[in-house]
Amino acid sequence: MKRLAGQVNTFVKSLRHDYAREIARDARAFKRSVVELVRRGLPPGAGHPRNEAITRAVEMRARSKPWLEVYRQCIPAFSSLGEGLREIAMNRLRAAVRSRRVRQQRQSLPKPRKSAPQDAPGCTISINVIDQHGRFASPKREEMPFGDRHAKEILG
Repeated sequence: MKRLAGQVNTFVKSLRHDYAREIARDARAFKRSVVELVRRGLPPGAGHPRNEAITRAVEMRARSKPWLEVYRQCIPAFSSLGEGLREIAMNRLRAAVRSRRVRQQRQSLPKPRKSAPQDAPGCTISINVIDQHGRFASPKREEMPFGDRHAKEILG
């Protein structure tokens, strides 16, 4: 561990020398960037390592290769498997490819907004309710098939 500490100290001195302006401008942001980059470069990474057979199958399907060709190249000993085991292996590979594709599509979509805009269709609005004694009752949340602007026109 002493050797590691020495290497880290050398690395830190190098960073301080090479990035003195960035450190002077915003030391906290610089440190956060360095720590994040080092963290990304060291194991363990997020999740578990990818299965190369699934990666190859995804790439082959992206090139419009037929499933039979994908099975032969991505399932070990495909031709020597019995009919039942072959069917299980084919189903598992198709499911893994589908799962990878869906996950990649989900990750490429923009993050959903935390709150709906005021005039978004189907947004939830609050309605103040006055009880029979003229006091405000707790607001009730009602689903309206239109935005607040239209609700004001209808509800007054």
